[in-house]
Amino acid sequence: MGSDITLFTSPFDCEAETSEEMEQERYVMDRSGAMGLLPLLCFRHYDLKIMTSGFGIEAREEFAPTTCYVTPFDLAIKQLLAGVEIMKKQFPRASILDRHVSYFMNTLIQCKNNYLHLDCIQFINVMEFDLLMHHCLMGIQYPTMKMYYSPDQIEQWNHWEKPAANGIMTWSGALRRLTRLGCCWSGDQNIDQEELFTPADLQNEPDLCIMGFSTGSPV
Repeated sequence: MGSDITLFTSPFDCEAETSEEMEQERYVMDRSGAMGLLPLLCFRHYDLKIMTSGFGIEAREEFAPTTCYVTPFDLAIKQLLAGVEIMKKQFPRASILDRHVSYFMNTLIQCKNNYLHLDCIQFINVMEFDLLMHHCLMGIQYPTMKMYYSPDQIEQWNHWEKPAANGIMTWSGALRRLTRLGCCWSGDQNIDQEELFTPADLQNEPDLCIMGFSTGSPV
């Protein structure tokens, strides 16, 4: 799918409409096919925006809807740190995040701007992406929450590992799917763990899953 999810900063809280406005945006990182855990924690469910742009390279790109999460830059940093603390309280092994947070924050600060954007344009029509994003972000406020996915939703599920047959998914299950923790890295068939990081996950450095980079190791 290419770079499906892009993190960037912008002077604006909306879509850039001109090439001059686009030049003021600053790229941070991107990832294909999954969400980085720390980029996710910069946002909350109410930061969602559906935007359209009149600026496109081709006519068919004009006014195409874009799923984007947008928040003021300084608030994004506060939300990140608060989210990390919530995860550490909920998941004992989430202390592994400590060694990544400073690096990630320094990466963000080097690109500081008025707003932080999480552009999810490739997933605008992917049902389970919206469901998992909502579940993951709501879980920051309600860590013990579980969500039910209907048989119809499970049948249409294509891009991430399906919910369990009973349709019940925990916050850790949603996080492990959306970030690919427990999917690509550990080979563990039981994704719906109570713990966010299993011992098998930690045997393989989950840097990409945590940080959100497409290539390379951050530490």
